Amino acid sequence: MINAEALAYMRQRSLAGPVVTKMAEHPARHFPDEPSWLRHLERLGITALTVTPDPVKIATEGAVWGSIKAHGLLPDTVILSDDAGQFAVDRHALCWVHAERLVHRLDTFTDWQHAAQQFLRALIWFSDRALSVNLLSQVAGIEALAANRPAGRRGQARSRRRRALGAT
Repeated sequence: MINAEALAYMRQRSLAGPVVTKMAEHPARHFPDEPSWLRHLERLGITALTVTPDPVKIATEGAVWGSIKAHGLLPDTVILSDDAGQFAVDRHALCWVHAERLVHRLDTFTDWQHAAQQFLRALIWFSDRALSVNLLSQVAGIEALAANRPAGRRGQARSRRRRALGAT
């Protein structure tokens, strides 16, 4: 789907201005399948371009992103990445390990700066461990709920089959 989100994605990925303009000015906005999309790109002369970044790839990614946004999919999603440019879409965040690497690489010239750097690194890893423990406790809680819930019809039938087969 070609919409404002798709065009913004294409511009952000440095798709050539004339290519974005062709996409924006063409009346076709919706494409039911990949062959119709590729025919559209061919009619616009985009498939014949041999430049970097690959215009077909960027235009296709943009159209997919436009469709995702138009359909209201992933509304509160945050893309977590290693700061690679291809993941810098919509709301994105740097994962803990990669954030810590940036702090680790900071040059420190005084004892105070070094202590501050080490403190920040410790906070990052503390936060990572706290989030991991929280996640694990949530998973354990969900598993406990699932184990203690009433069996219901399906569960009762499964239990009878297991008993008949000699399983516990």
